[in-house]
Amino acid sequence: DIGFHPKKDDDYYNANSDMFKNSMTQEEQLKYKYLICIEGNDVGTSLKWQLASNSIVLMAKPIIEGWLMEGALEPFVHYVPLKDDFTDLDKMIDWCRNNDDKCKEISANARKHIEQFLDEENELLLHKMLCNWYKKNVSFFSSTN
Repeated sequence: DIGFHPKKDDDYYNANSDMFKNSMTQEEQLKYKYLICIEGNDVGTSLKWQLASNSIVLMAKPIIEGWLMEGALEPFVHYVPLKDDFTDLDKMIDWCRNNDDKCKEISANARKHIEQFLDEENELLLHKMLCNWYKKNVSFFSSTN
């Protein structure tokens, strides 16, 4: 049941309203076994809570790297991979249905990946280290005209 989120005053929406669905809350989405994560202009903002859930995340290989270290996520280890154009979505959902034990393992690996970011004390220490490195290694130039 996939659709676009409507912007109801839009002419495109009015002409193609059958392609649009109302949005779902995070709580509603967590009732599903399979969740799709899609990058937009930045990282997939839902990826963090999706990986922390008991659901299986289906997504294209991440392109954008953020604090979550998306580049360290491995297909069939932390998520079920999709082609960039999602043309294999049906095929990969069938794979998930036929490989339930492997999906449970993938979900457990995803949660383990997320656990390293849940230690607030460690996150604060990393943040301070990053800020100190940045101050020492990045120069700011001011231009005077």
